Amino acid sequence: MTQSSAGAVADVLQDGSGNQSDITQQDDAGGVAGVEQTGNNNTSAITQNSLGSQAQVNQSGNGNASTLTQGRNNGNAFQTNSQEALIDQSGDDNVSIATQTGSSGDLNLDQSGDRNRSEITQTGFDNSAGDSDGGTIGVDQSGDDNRAFITQSGQLASARVNQSGNDNLATINQSVNNNPNPAGGPDPVVTSATIQQIGDANVSTITQYESAPQSSSERLMSATSIQSGSGNSSLINQTNSLTGTFAFSGNSVNVSQGGDDNDSIVSQDGVSNTASVTQSGDGNNSVVNQLGSNNQATVSQVSAGNASNVTQSGNNNIANVSQGM
Repeated sequence: MTQSSAGAVADVLQDGSGNQSDITQQDDAGGVAGVEQTGNNNTSAITQNSLGSQAQVNQSGNGNASTLTQGRNNGNAFQTNSQEALIDQSGDDNVSIATQTGSSGDLNLDQSGDRNRSEITQTGFDNSAGDSDGGTIGVDQSGDDNRAFITQSGQLASARVNQSGNDNLATINQSVNNNPNPAGGPDPVVTSATIQQIGDANVSTITQYESAPQSSSERLMSATSIQSGSGNSSLINQTNSLTGTFAFSGNSVNVSQGGDDNDSIVSQDGVSNTASVTQSGDGNNSVVNQLGSNNQATVSQVSAGNASNVTQSGNNNIANVSQGM
C-alpha cells in the first residue's frame, strides 16, 4: 500500500488464506480504494493516479484475480476526473482486468460464476461501461467459463454485457469520436452497445468505429444482440463513411436469436439505417448489408434451416423477409 498527497484512503480486509493485495494511490490521489477478500488465494491490485478516483473490490470466492488501473498521471494533459469502479467476484477462479484512462469513466463488474474472464479498457472521454449512479452492471457474468471484452477508445460510449449461460463470448469494440462536435448543449451519446447471452456457447461481437475522421459523423449508433439459445453467432459492424454535413449517423441494429446454432451478420455503413433480425428457430442464417441512407431491413426466421441475404446499397430502401411463418 502506497499513498501520496492528501485525500487518499485505503481499506483492505483479507479473511482467507494466501490472499494478496497491492494498492497504490499517487499524484494528488483523491480516491478511496477498498479491497475485501474472504476466500482463498485471491489477488487484487489497484493503482489510481488521478483525482476523484474510487474503487471497490470484493472477492469472496477462491482463486480470483482482479487488476484495476484508473486515470492518467497528474502531469498529463486531459487528466482523468471522476473515475469510479466496482468489481465483485463471488465465484471461483474468475479474472477481471480493468483500465480507465481518460475522463469520467464508470465501470461496474460482477462475476458470480466460475472461471469467467472480463477485460475492459476505456481510453476516451466520458465512457461508461455500466452506470455507477443507477447501479447498472456494465459486465455481469453469472455462468461459468464466460468471456467478455470491452474496448472504448472514442467519446461518450456506453457498453453493457450480461452473460448468464456457460462458455459464452462477448466482444464490444467502440472507437468513435464526437465529430463534428455539435455547437451548444451537452454532447450526445455517440455509441451504445448491449450484449445479452443467457444460453451456452454463444458468440457475439459488436464493432462501432470511425471510418473518416472530421468528414463524417458516426454519432448516435446503437446495437443490441440478444442470444437466449445455444451455439448462436452474432456479428454487428457499424460505421459511416458518407462525407457531408450529416449531424449524426443514427444507424441502429437489433438482433435476437432464441434458437440454437443460428448465424447473423449485420453491416451498416451510412446514415439512418435500421436493421432488425429475429431467428427463433434452429440452424438459420441471416446476412444484412446496408450501404447508403434511410434503409430498413427486417428479417424474421421462426422455423429451422432458413437462409436470408439482404443487400441495400442505395437510399430509402425497405426489405422485409419472413420465413417459417
